Amino acid sequence: MRSLKLSSVKLFAILSLLVFASSCVSVGRLTTPSSKPEITVSNASKKQVLDALVAWSAMHGRQVTATTEYSITTVGQMDARTTNNILWDESTVARTIYTPVVKGNDVTIYSQRFVTYTEETSTYDHSYGSRNRVDVTTAHEQTEEYNSQRAYEEMQIELENFAQYFAQNK
Repeated sequence: MRSLKLSSVKLFAILSLLVFASSCVSVGRLTTPSSKPEITVSNASKKQVLDALVAWSAMHGRQVTATTEYSITTVGQMDARTTNNILWDESTVARTIYTPVVKGNDVTIYSQRFVTYTEETSTYDHSYGSRNRVDVTTAHEQTEEYNSQRAYEEMQIELENFAQYFAQNK
């Protein structure tokens, strides 16, 4: 009997570890100083960078929803086809926060993105008997940080495109 308890404890520990490991989402990692999406614009003021970010965002179909001296928040449709995420549909929205930090005569811009999508769940209502089974579909909004390796790489490319835009329009 004792070996059965020990086996049960081991089995529980292994299952717990598997559940924990599967619930952990891999966070991206870049070769930038912060390991996250960032770009440094040389010889620029924070105001110049913020103004350029507003113009650049509008040119890329993003609506600026908030601007402060510390950050800019934009919202735009996420192209669900390019992400290969089966949970997302055409209503998926991306909220991106750009945070500029002054470092001497340079400004480093950090990027963070959150994605909101509608998640539908289908269940069967068996209360009507086996012959009259009713499908019940519920939908709710789900928001998560877009921080996978692919996401970080996409955001880094965007920041590099912004830096090129800034250099050309300075």
